[in-house]
Amino acid sequence: YQGYTILSQVSIALDASAITLEVSNSKSLTATLTDYGENGTMVFWSSSNTKVASLSAKTGKTVKVSGLKAGTATITAKDATGVVAASCKVTVKNLPAPTVKVASAGYNKVKITWSGVKGTKGYRVYRCSKSGKIQKYWSLTSSARSLTNTGLVTGSTYYYKVRAYKTVGKTNYWGDYSKLKYAKPIPAAVSGV
Repeated sequence: YQGYTILSQVSIALDASAITLEVSNSKSLTATLTDYGENGTMVFWSSSNTKVASLSAKTGKTVKVSGLKAGTATITAKDATGVVAASCKVTVKNLPAPTVKVASAGYNKVKITWSGVKGTKGYRVYRCSKSGKIQKYWSLTSSARSLTNTGLVTGSTYYYKVRAYKTVGKTNYWGDYSKLKYAKPIPAAVSGV
């Protein structure tokens, strides 16, 4: 074949080069395989990290990519020879952390309030040590935006953090922890004296 140039007549392309997913969510990814001018269907899929992103199928033109835990993975689509390939970077993120405020609510209690996180099943409020070690927690519904912790010691410092979660099937997917916030229960100011 002297004097001739042989060009590859197989190409593969994906409809996205990068995807960002929240944990437990999924998106479709479609490959277009051109094989000798005909639109082929023999596409083989793989994930570089199946603990982060899983695939609904190993072959076919379209697959569903599901986010399992926070991290990154590369989804690769190849033709039957394995020579021609295209890839998509998948970033999976946890539910975002709520914004938390903590304040004295009396001589022996502290009130914790937080912002809502879309799509949650509920929230968990943690009382912690200064270093963040969990000492006690409360589980609340998705509509909850505050909790008052009673029976505390006046003048002692108490630390709290909150995170959201959602449930898919029987699995709970936890969001990121909020920043650790603290307050001291103090007696209310006396008025009218």
